[in-house]
This record gives sequence, structure tokens and C-alpha cells, in this order.
Amino acid sequence: KVNDERALVSMVVALGRVYIIQADRAGALRIAEEDARLVEQVRDPALAIQLHTQLGTIHTFRAEYARARAPLTQALTLHAATERESLVFSSGLDPLLIVHALSSLGLWLAGWPDQSKRQQHHLLARAEQLADAFSSAVADIYAAFLALLRGDLSEAHQLADQGIRLATQHGSSMYSALGIIVQGCIAVRGADLETGIKTLKKALQDYRATSAHNLLPVFLSFLAEALSRSGKSEEALATVVEALRISETNLDVFWEAELYRLKGELTLAQSRPASRVERQDTSQSERQRAKRTRG
Repeated sequence: KVNDERALVSMVVALGRVYIIQADRAGALRIAEEDARLVEQVRDPALAIQLHTQLGTIHTFRAEYARARAPLTQALTLHAATERESLVFSSGLDPLLIVHALSSLGLWLAGWPDQSKRQQHHLLARAEQLADAFSSAVADIYAAFLALLRGDLSEAHQLADQGIRLATQHGSSMYSALGIIVQGCIAVRGADLETGIKTLKKALQDYRATSAHNLLPVFLSFLAEALSRSGKSEEALATVVEALRISETNLDVFWEAELYRLKGELTLAQSRPASRVERQDTSQSERQRAKRTRG
């Protein structure tokens, strides 16, 4: 049993970060319960900010955007009240970076693109204020992902390049792989399918090697899209099925509707050629029967 408030919160936040990166739904939900309990007890605003941030993160990945808004807003309010330059605990990340990144993602997914873009600007501004390479790498890569979702491919490409360079310099294999995955997705959306497929297959393998599973269903959907547009419908469908299987236990569930849409389109596309073949076979059988009857 941990009695020291700071040690306990740091331990919970660190464990929660592991569950979030691994997209361990069951583990993250247990941590969310502990976050909610502790945030009512802690006296230090800096610790409360960490707990609110983690709660908002988990709710966002669970597609509970309205529920996520309260803790994320509270984290910003507490930070403004304490006027602290940087709050980095066991998670290794400034909480405001996470707040702005998750707020931007939640707003975009909820259908508020302009507000989402403003939060992305706050994310990059916060990284510039912190002025350290790791924070800038994380901010650039998440901002690249957000720009990709909005369809701003030129901005996404520039941010991903910057983020990968900084993550590589910092020695972060997970964020380097994440940035390269975003580059692969940009290639897919830019119709460079061969590059997109090659990049995604290699980068997803590297990303998984770090034990990271967060956002895998999203990235697999981009790979499936590229495979489908390249005429590899069977491999595309298998990729979507894998993404849906992962979504059954992953923390991030907000992409499930898109995965089911892709699965439906691919299944329908595969059934169409089969239907034509069946009709041809039926016509041929009828002609053969007619010949036998005439004979």
C-alpha cells in the first residue's frame, strides 16, 4: 500500500500510460476508476492535472467525447490557476500536450473540425513553449496525425518529417515508428499506394515491436484502403478483419464504424465477381441442357 500522495499518483499515472500505449482496455478502465477516486482526494493541483488528463485520454479513446471534455477542461483550468511552466511526472510527457492533442482528436471525431484545428495550434504552441526535443517530436507527430484526418496532407507531411527527425534524435523508437506510419497513411491518401503499402507494413511491424497497440485499428484501415485500391481485395479484407479483432479488446474503439464500413464495401466487391461467374455457369449449363434436349 502506498501512502504518499505524490508517489501513489505517479505510480497510477505511469501504469495508466502503459495500458494506454498497449491499448489494454480492461487495464485502462481499471485505472480510470482509480483516477476518478484519487482526483477527489489529492490536494496538489499538479497531481490533479495528471489524473484529469489521463481520465480525459481514456474517455476520448472510448469515444466518450462529452464525458472526456470535463476532465480535459479541468486540467487546463488547474494549470492556468497554478501558472506552472511545465508539469512532467512519471509519464514523461507534459500533460498539456496530451490535453490539447486529445481535445483536438475528440473535437474532430465529434464533428467540430475548426475547433479541432485550434486545439492542434495550441498543441504546437505548447511544445514550442517547452522547448525540448521530445515534447516537440510528440507534438509534431500527433499534429501530423490530426492534419491527416482533416485531409491537410501537405501540413501533415511537413509535421511528420519534423517529428520523425526529432524522435530519432531522441532515441524514441515508438514515436519514430508512429511518425513513419503517419507518413504511410499520407502516401495512401495522396494516391501513392505502392509507397503507402510498403511503408505501413514495415512501420506497423516496428511499432508493434515496441509493445504499442494504440491506434492500430486506425492505421490498419489505411493499409486496407491501399490494398483494396491496388486490387488486393482479399488481403484488404483480411486486414480489416484483423483490425476488428484487435478492436474487440483495444481501448480505442472510435474507428469501429469506419472498419465496418470498409468490411462491408470489400465483402460486397468480392461478391460481385462471384455473382457474375455464377450467372455465366448457369447460362452455360442451360445451353448444354438445351443441346441435350435437341439431341
